[in-house]
Amino acid sequence: MSILPMLMSLPYAAGVSCAWKAASGKDATMTEDEVYYDKKDQLQIVRNSLLPGETVFAVYDGKDVGTGFIGLTDKRVILQDNSFAGGRVAVTSIPYDKITAISYASNASVFGRFTEETTVAIHTSHTAYEILLRGSDKAKHTHDVILHYMVN
Repeated sequence: MSILPMLMSLPYAAGVSCAWKAASGKDATMTEDEVYYDKKDQLQIVRNSLLPGETVFAVYDGKDVGTGFIGLTDKRVILQDNSFAGGRVAVTSIPYDKITAISYASNASVFGRFTEETTVAIHTSHTAYEILLRGSDKAKHTHDVILHYMVN
């Protein structure tokens, strides 16, 4: 089963690239495989860590100092933290069935216009992971994909 029809059914998934360009003058890159990404090296890191049969469909760059990226696959969320203790880099995988809640927050109402930076928070039974993304459309897309896999 192709991941593209599933992404197209999610809000903003089909038009997210156009929405970024219109809102910010910037655009995430899409490969021929229909993967949204900000930085090619981050996409390659995620691709190198895929399990057999796993598909990546988005890798978004974090904005905070020390923040790495968030990768979305059909099986899990992959977070890279570049400011882990001792100057190390941590890569955390969170299977969708271990996520208890997903949220995103900006300085504007959900019904109003969002600021350019939006934080996504991924909650598990033990902790919450936060990442500041460049653009509310990327945060909304991340939220919607995770929510889709949580409830299905």
